[in-house]
Parts: sequence; structure tokens; C-alpha cells
Amino acid sequence: MNCPKVSIIILNWNGLKDTAECLESLKKVTYPNYQIILIDNGSQGDEVKILRESFGDYIHIIENDRNYGFAEGNNIGMRYALANFSPDYLLLLNNDITVDPDFLPELVKAAENDSGIGLLGPLIYDYYRPNVVRGNGAGQRISWWRGTNVPIKPSILNKETSGIRQADTVEGSCMLVPRRIVEDAGVLDEEYFAYWEETDWCVRIKRSGFKVCCVLSSKIWHKSPPSYIDTRKLYYFLRNNILFMRKNADTKYMGVFLAYFLCVSLPLSSFKPFLANPLSTISADIGALLWHIRH
Repeated sequence: MNCPKVSIIILNWNGLKDTAECLESLKKVTYPNYQIILIDNGSQGDEVKILRESFGDYIHIIENDRNYGFAEGNNIGMRYALANFSPDYLLLLNNDITVDPDFLPELVKAAENDSGIGLLGPLIYDYYRPNVVRGNGAGQRISWWRGTNVPIKPSILNKETSGIRQADTVEGSCMLVPRRIVEDAGVLDEEYFAYWEETDWCVRIKRSGFKVCCVLSSKIWHKSPPSYIDTRKLYYFLRNNILFMRKNADTKYMGVFLAYFLCVSLPLSSFKPFLANPLSTISADIGALLWHIRH
């Protein structure tokens, strides 16, 4: 198999234990031609020092002066990779991921076999239930009327261990993108900061004429639960849901979307956070809406 160069970009923010476990799993990959760029997004304490001492030349570390969010944090890594390593592919990988040794060759093989694919993701399993595919782990379809991502049900994959499924978007925890696609469609939109930026990226790539796909033979395990009980995360999730629709949806969808958002999405997303912290949740909800009045 031809082995194009891959730059793996990992974002760390106060996640030393997860990041170290992710890096240890990457040491076992069977793909020979890659380098790792670790972006520290303004972590507290000695995390950068510990990671540098533990992994040495295995990683290239960039220390950000503050938390630039998921979008711009990864953009800094992509720009650095393009300027310094001339990779054929960029791989964005969450730090709370562990990988199958063959996950990367399977992704690259699928990309090399079809130049019409602009972005690829693996099949994503639950770290705490290793044989269970996460709800959105096989890709998602966008419901424009509701402004939501609808998972491609993993139950249909029970007997499938290979092949490629097209999707509207894949989970942002692991995305392989050819260099030429980044140069054409651009990097992540930093205005999102965190949440919905990967969906926006997938939409832009598809509108450039390329496919977004899930590679079923490529496997990873993701720790992060799909919960927004942290009200700061809730704020960005709600704010960016509207932002994504404003940037990407046809005007015919907006009326129904806004009604669905106010009556369904916002209450459902806010229910658990409200039980834990009512005032902070109300503040996050109002702040997410007011941001759009000011912008």
C-alpha cells in the first residue's frame, strides 16, 4: 500500500491523562508515515512539561497562550502542519480517543481509492462499552427542518465490518481530510469556538462537490458522553446550532427550525443542566439567544 504522509493533530486542554492514553494507543498503529502535532490550548499546571518529558520527539508541541476553542485550536495545528511538514492528509483526533492499530491505514486506503471523498471518519465505539457503536458513530444526516443531526443507526451495522457509508457529517472526534480539500474548502470556522464546527466543515466540503464518508473497517473508541450538563458547553451548543443554520440553511427552513429549536431543542438540551444548576442554565440559554440579536 502507498503510504502518503499524515499529520495527526491532537488538541489538549487540561486533559493530561486522556491525552497520554491517546498517544500510547497511537504508538501501536501499523501505518508508518505520520507525525503528531499536539496543540496545548492553554492548559493549567505542568501538562506540557509532563507530555514533553513522557513522549519526547514522538510529538511536536505547540503551546497556545490561551484556550482558542476546538475550531481555532485545530486550525493552528493544521496551519503548522501545512507550513512545516507538507502532509498529504490531515487527521484531527480528539484527545479522549483510543485507536485500533489499523484505523489509520483503513482511512487512508479508502481516501486513496476514491478521489471524490473529501472527508472521512471511522466507526466510533463507546470507550466504556467497547463493543457498542456510539449513537452518532456511523455518521449522521442533517435534518434541515429541525436543524439537528440524525444519527445513521448503528444497529444496521451489526453484521458489517467493512465498506464505506456516505453521510452528511461525521463526528468531529476523528476526521481525515486530504490536503487539497483543506486548501480548497478552508479550515474550520473559528466563529463557532466549539460545537457544530465539524458539521459546518462537512457541509462546506460537500458543497464543493466531495463526499463525506464513514469507513466501517476503521475503528476508534471515544470516551466523551454526549451531554451538555456543563452550562458553558450548553451555551456554545445552543448558540452554534442557530449559527450553523444561519450560515448554511435555505431561508425556507428557518421558520420551522426556530419553532422546533425554541419548543424542543432548547428545552431538551437544558433539562439536565437546569436540574443541576438552574440559574446558570437560564443564563446560558438567554446568552445563546442574545448573541444572535447582537450579531
